[in-house]
Order: sequence, then C-alpha cells, then structure tokens
Amino acid sequence: MSRVTRTRDPVSRLPVPDRVERVFAEDEASDEVSRFQLERLRELVDAARA
Repeated sequence: MSRVTRTRDPVSRLPVPDRVERVFAEDEASDEVSRFQLERLRELVDAARA
C-alpha cells in the first residue's frame, strides 16, 4: 500500500504542464535577479579599482 503525502505547496496540485511552466518561470526570474546582481557587483568592483 502506497502512502500519499499531502503537501501545502499549491504548485504540486497543478496539472504537470502548468507546474513545469511555473518552475521555468521562477527559474527565469531568479536568473534575471542574478544577472542584475552580477552587473551591480561589477560596477562596484570597477568603482573600487578607480
């Protein structure tokens, strides 16, 4: 007998294609943030060197 574990995560209750889309969207959003932080960090390093 398999045990079903309940989760509070609303994403897990979505149909699979929607869940995949949501994960990709979140991943892309975090990439955007990382890119922004990287650019900001470069600016700070350049300013510190100057």
